[in-house]
Amino acid sequence: MVKSGLLWLAVSLLLFQSACGFKDIDNRFFVIIVGIDEGKEHLYKVSLMLAIPSPRTEPGEAKSVVITKEADTIAEAVRLMKSNVDKEFDFGQTKVFVIGKSFAEHQDLSDTLDWMFRRRDIQQISLLAVGSPDAESVLKTNPKSQRIPGNDLILALSGSGTQSPYILREYLFDFYRRIHSHGIDAYLPIIEPEEDNLVINRALVLK
Repeated sequence: MVKSGLLWLAVSLLLFQSACGFKDIDNRFFVIIVGIDEGKEHLYKVSLMLAIPSPRTEPGEAKSVVITKEADTIAEAVRLMKSNVDKEFDFGQTKVFVIGKSFAEHQDLSDTLDWMFRRRDIQQISLLAVGSPDAESVLKTNPKSQRIPGNDLILALSGSGTQSPYILREYLFDFYRRIHSHGIDAYLPIIEPEEDNLVINRALVLK
């Protein structure tokens, strides 16, 4: 009797459960690059590059939109940006995080890294870099050779495209280890917008 009672209780509880909340691909915005800067009124100024699907993949035809919000936390900034769009943000395709140079030099990056690690949809093999003068200007630069939104930056930082001894590669998991370990310094490649191109030939070393 006890087992049957527990079974009926479990079945009745299942009836009150909501759906899994799966969002169709047409109802998602894929976040390709995330930029983090110092805000003027709040601590964080977060920028998201959202890819806009297009049937054409010719050079210079990549379509994307960059939205920006300020808040005291990154999570709050993302929630505020959700009120400006009609689709759900998907961070599963986020390949690059760009941190503003001023933010990286003057702010503690521990809270920023904790947010990245706690989101289950962010990959620990994502690439990290510093944007000079800020991350927002890097995200808004649209190279003419770009075929897919943010692809030029991904190819350069990952080494899948150009091979240059001046471009350092740093992953989220390794940067997190360096920030929280003693005896090794953390480093990030610096990205600088130059007209319609992005130049990567310097690095920032953080103690």
